[in-house]
Amino acid sequence: AGIPIVVIDYNAQLLERHLSSTRAIGKVMGTEVRAEELARLYEREYNDVLARITKAGGATHKKVYVELGQAGADTVGNSYSGTMWGKLLTTLGAVNVADGKLPGPWGPLNAEAVIADNPDLIFIAGSSWVNKPKAVKTGYHATPQTTRASLQPYAERAGWSNLTAVKNGEVHAIEHGLCRTLFDFVALQYIAKRLYPQAFKDVDPEASFRSYHEKYLPVAYAGTWMLPLKP
Repeated sequence: AGIPIVVIDYNAQLLERHLSSTRAIGKVMGTEVRAEELARLYEREYNDVLARITKAGGATHKKVYVELGQAGADTVGNSYSGTMWGKLLTTLGAVNVADGKLPGPWGPLNAEAVIADNPDLIFIAGSSWVNKPKAVKTGYHATPQTTRASLQPYAERAGWSNLTAVKNGEVHAIEHGLCRTLFDFVALQYIAKRLYPQAFKDVDPEASFRSYHEKYLPVAYAGTWMLPLKP
């Protein structure tokens, strides 16, 4: 039909594809200066995260479990290996307890396997899904109170009370939509700050996301996007 087709790729979660995709959008939309600014912002923030980890001594030995919190705590949601949250964990040098235990890049991880691995940190991915009353609630309309109330049942799962993450207050809600976007550096900052607290003590992921909204998004920053179960 003579319609030009432009392929972009933020799903691979590779720095070079994030940058080239952003610049491609800028070119076809006639906003190349803005696109270049966004690309450089992302590259700077992404590289800053990696530089801080290197300065801190490199990859951590902390074990992390991520689960999609869409259907409620009585259902084991998807975990991720090599893609989405799994890719972010690998980038951050964490030990992803789902690696080697899933039939593909995502799927539910056996409940007993989570208990046996005893993760140091747990992240439950929430969002503002409709018709999902038991989901972990994050997003523009979520308050810290509603997010924590929806996250609490996960910490109360059978066998979880003795997990290191639960005992140490390292159970977190995080917006599922943050893992494959031009502002996914915000999620990288949040998880990295829990993995390497000293290296990221001066980094404020929420302030980063607020600033991104103020400068680049057409909607005002509001709501709750990432926080620990216990204040």
